[in-house]
Amino acid sequence: MAPIRRMVAWFALAVVTVACAAADGVVVESAAGGSTGDVLSPCEPVDVQQTTTLVESSEQRPPVDVMEEAIAGHPDYAFVIEQRQADGAAYEDALHEMYAQAVGEQLFADAQQLPGYVTGAYARPEAAEPFRLSFSGPVRDGLDPDAYDLGSFGLEVTTGAAGFDHEAFTAAFDAARQVGMQTASGSGDETTGTGRIEVIDATPEQVAAWEAALDDPSRWCLVLAPRTLACDNGVIDQARQRADQQGEVLPNEQREGEPTAERAEQVRRSYLGLTLEEAEAKAAQEGRGMRVTVQDGVGLGGNDDLPPGRLSLTLCRGIVVDTLMDLERRP
Repeated sequence: MAPIRRMVAWFALAVVTVACAAADGVVVESAAGGSTGDVLSPCEPVDVQQTTTLVESSEQRPPVDVMEEAIAGHPDYAFVIEQRQADGAAYEDALHEMYAQAVGEQLFADAQQLPGYVTGAYARPEAAEPFRLSFSGPVRDGLDPDAYDLGSFGLEVTTGAAGFDHEAFTAAFDAARQVGMQTASGSGDETTGTGRIEVIDATPEQVAAWEAALDDPSRWCLVLAPRTLACDNGVIDQARQRADQQGEVLPNEQREGEPTAERAEQVRRSYLGLTLEEAEAKAAQEGRGMRVTVQDGVGLGGNDDLPPGRLSLTLCRGIVVDTLMDLERRP
């Protein structure tokens, strides 16, 4: 049976995360008593790989017109660039981030045509990280680095990937929930054969129960998810003070187009201070799409589609403290 080509490593430039970032607040301490990002249960990678640098990273960016041409036809990229600029980023910096995603998608799509499975094709421009591709065997003819403008990122290729047990990882992820942990995200690595599970909260007893439930916990890294937003009683109080027409049912009149700024503000404020259950019931009555993208200071990510009028909620201790409406039309 031919190996399955599957992308497990996530693009670092998550559109939803950029679009839903909040402005202020102090990062809260983790519920488990350590710093967010702490390893709760370590994993052991299979060390049989060899990494080769095909293109060196460079500080020299492509011309602006080249980057603009690469993202042409991607409305989501244009939207994120606008949001990044609204947050204070320079246009060229925001453009370079989206250019990285566009090039990465094409690089990965082309690499998938080569024999064996391939993973990766992501880069973080702000961290000066290169694109990375991993193959199950030797790199065959057909991958031409000169076909892409990779100088500002670079390209590393790893061969001899260990492979990844998707069923076992799913079982490990489900086990974290079953012992009472709040899971935030999960990602696997075909190169090392390991997986990473991020949780919002976890006690030592829950970690021990999780390890006992698995046949081989050494393959899965269990870590506290990084918290990027504040979540405390003060945040909840501020949200309730900003609430306007809290809980009132506001018919969804913008299903066919982008909502105006005035209407979006009215709708968004009407959700502040509600519990998740109340928000779900209200959205159902209004015929409005809704999702949770930040919980207790942790970004949950999500699909990068942006249907007009959908609400993305920020929850703190089960209360809606911030909202964002997709593709809100600015004056």
